[in-house]
Amino acid sequence: MPSIHNSTWHLEEFLSGRAKGEAKCPTKVSVATEYPVLATSQLCSSLFQRSCYLNLQKSKVTGNRARIRCVLHVLHVQRQQGSSFRRIRITPEKQVSCPHAALPHQHPALHHNDANLIIRIQYYLMSFQYTSIGSEELRLLKPISSVNKSDLQFEVSHVSRDQAPAYTAISYTWGDGEPTEQIHLDCRPFMVRPNLWSCLFRLRAFGKVYGWTHIWVDAICIDQTNDQERNAQVWSMDQTYKGAECVSVWLGEPAGTLHSEEFDWFKSMPELTRRPYWSRTWVIQEFLMGRRVKIFWGDENIDWRDFFELLLSGTPLNHENHPAFRLMDGRQFMDSDHAPFLYYLLTQHYNSICKDPRDRVFALLGIVGSSEKNQLGKLFPDYTLSEDHVAVITLAHCMNR
Repeated sequence: MPSIHNSTWHLEEFLSGRAKGEAKCPTKVSVATEYPVLATSQLCSSLFQRSCYLNLQKSKVTGNRARIRCVLHVLHVQRQQGSSFRRIRITPEKQVSCPHAALPHQHPALHHNDANLIIRIQYYLMSFQYTSIGSEELRLLKPISSVNKSDLQFEVSHVSRDQAPAYTAISYTWGDGEPTEQIHLDCRPFMVRPNLWSCLFRLRAFGKVYGWTHIWVDAICIDQTNDQERNAQVWSMDQTYKGAECVSVWLGEPAGTLHSEEFDWFKSMPELTRRPYWSRTWVIQEFLMGRRVKIFWGDENIDWRDFFELLLSGTPLNHENHPAFRLMDGRQFMDSDHAPFLYYLLTQHYNSICKDPRDRVFALLGIVGSSEKNQLGKLFPDYTLSEDHVAVITLAHCMNR
């Protein structure tokens, strides 16, 4: 890590992870004499969930302790106002009397220049906070390179659909359980489920290969706590996948290590076709709408057409009833001029799985013809409706077709 002798560290750079030569926040930093005093808003807007150390060397701190006292005063005020700072610990090399009730910025060691001083600050930051987007906008993720490959960092941007940069739309299964893996969005922590973390970890390396710079994935790019945004984004989901440079189908991570020179897609078909992906409701629209579809299995990937040929060439499946076959056969159907009716889709995919029963209908809205979609769009999608209301409306619609 750069030392005080060859690099000047500024607090804003340090806390935001933009320090020179570092892709993320270091855990220890030497404070130069140019150390600035920042405004409260700057301090609180760019922190990571970790500890940091401010190392004041007595030979390098002439006139600097007053600045540090100001910084610690800001931290103390923010903590009093409910911010995320948990503890400030000051450890002088030379023991200085310090009453238990002394505030951090009043610590006697900060008023003496005859000892080295280490200030430890423990803190954590509020998770990523969403800002609203319009119905004709997308929220996209741009992968940011990091020294630590397992530290997934993304820059979040809002763009209009007709001016969106090249992006890949991910089609995957959410998985069960709570989000347990951490990524960073605009330098702020955001929790995701393990399957999505693995997907993002693998796919970020393929942008240059397939011509995209950004990523769209529903669990992150739609505010799942905002019903109004969910309604608008679900209604336009077909456009999101149609507009993608590539739809990336994520089947998951293989057990053990895959070696490209040894991997055989044909021999692996029985295992790949048993993946949970094929039985999920949401992936029907996602798979059918993409202009170009790549299927990923760990580090390996294949075009959907090649996958379909392998599926037909000898895999011991009951093809007509297998969800993977129905999806791929459906892509050929979508290339025709006749869009399927909702009733046909509901019966064709009657055994598909979704956590929210309302999505059994909402997830298919982008596949039906424009006339039927406009008719259904008077009421759907609407996540304020109960499951029973959605079922009754859907039944009445299908009976009247």
